[in-house]
Amino acid sequence: MAVVGHDMAFHQRICAWAEHPILLRVWTLLHGQLERFLVIYDASHFADLTTVADNHLPILEALEAGDADAAAERIERHVMIGAPPESLD
Repeated sequence: MAVVGHDMAFHQRICAWAEHPILLRVWTLLHGQLERFLVIYDASHFADLTTVADNHLPILEALEAGDADAAAERIERHVMIGAPPESLD
């Protein structure tokens, strides 16, 4: 549960940083449902904490580099497809 909570906080922070009020509002509405889904149906995703962290690293690297386009692409791949962003290259 703690890892899921941190994962959710990571994604919420990105939504807040985007300074897009609709995105943050949608995230707020979906947050609870996504959290329940991850805990119930995708718990195996959180079995290896190193993998969970590594799956987010490409997103952080793009954000730290200030590359908004790369960050958006990596976030989309991460969230929409559910695979580590670098595995789709």
